[in-house]
Amino acid sequence: MPRIAVHGTDRILDAPEGTSLLSAIQASAVPIATACGGQATCGQCRLWVRAGGQNLTPIVAVEMTHLGNVMKITGQRLACQARLCGDVTVEIPPVEAKEDRMRRKKNNFGRRRR
Repeated sequence: MPRIAVHGTDRILDAPEGTSLLSAIQASAVPIATACGGQATCGQCRLWVRAGGQNLTPIVAVEMTHLGNVMKITGQRLACQARLCGDVTVEIPPVEAKEDRMRRKKNNFGRRRR
């Protein structure tokens, strides 16, 4: 059974082969952002693959839409689209509170209009 090591913690998650990273992470009660529930429409479940990227399914077009070309350099994937084929180590960004995210977006929008 593939294992997911969560970078920066001592958490090791077990999940059946073919399981999406998002499903495995949620099933283990590790916080991860998502608004679409794994439909690849929000792009919030992005994470960094620190090791074992070859043990995930290939990148799909919808990931390219959300992550762009830099994802190959930074090792980003959408957790809802990456499925386990073997052991990986991932870094999950902290989940930002909805109010904080809305405030940040509002502030960034105001800066662009000036």
